[in-house]
Amino acid sequence: MKLEGISLDVRRILSYCKNQPNRVAFVNTTMRKLAFAFLGLGLTWNVCAGEIDDIFFKSRAAQAVNDHEAVIAYMNEVLRINPRMVRALRLRALSYVSTGRLDNALSDFDEVIRLGAPDSLLYSLRATVYAKMRDFDRAIRDFTEAIRLDPNDISNYVGRGLAYAEKGDYKKSEESFTEAIRRDGHNVAAILGRAALYWLRGDLDDSIKDSSAAIILDPKNQRAYRLRGGAYAKKGDFAGASSRTI
Repeated sequence: MKLEGISLDVRRILSYCKNQPNRVAFVNTTMRKLAFAFLGLGLTWNVCAGEIDDIFFKSRAAQAVNDHEAVIAYMNEVLRINPRMVRALRLRALSYVSTGRLDNALSDFDEVIRLGAPDSLLYSLRATVYAKMRDFDRAIRDFTEAIRLDPNDISNYVGRGLAYAEKGDYKKSEESFTEAIRRDGHNVAAILGRAALYWLRGDLDDSIKDSSAAIILDPKNQRAYRLRGGAYAKKGDFAGASSRTI
């Protein structure tokens, strides 16, 4: 039996609830008989769903103040009850990322994918972790899969463009940024990503053009001014550089 995406192994439920009779009082003799009857059919029973809901409710306060260690502890408790709960795995993975435990985060993201519950956001998050670890090939692979699942999420084109640039593949980096801009010509992150790529590649006029376009869209964007000023300076136009930075 499944309830709101929660699916538990019956043997684990019975063991857990047996040790906490006061907290899960509704596991009575009749339900135990039913559970054992369902064991032979390979079905599952969600007798501890209320317990899990309570843990998630308690975790909200920790999430609100960015107490990532507390969130991890709460999710450990949920996963002790139901090791296959995707929501808990994802939340714990994000907390691992926030605390710098990238290998642990990858392990949880991998488990979510193994359980058959991947989506664009999951691949995007895992790609970001790979990029932090400077594993750009895997980052590019995951950003590409995220794009396949949701072609309208521009952030994945930007992330892939940055990963290609870090890898030194400027041609594919430009293609990824350009596709992002083609899909959303007002996306400042994509425009500035390509401006930075042009600066790295020495295409200074193109860098100035993209930086200027970003400034028109976001006049307070300091990175855009710095990029444009840096491009003018690299061209030797120091007067132009000083007048075009903030």
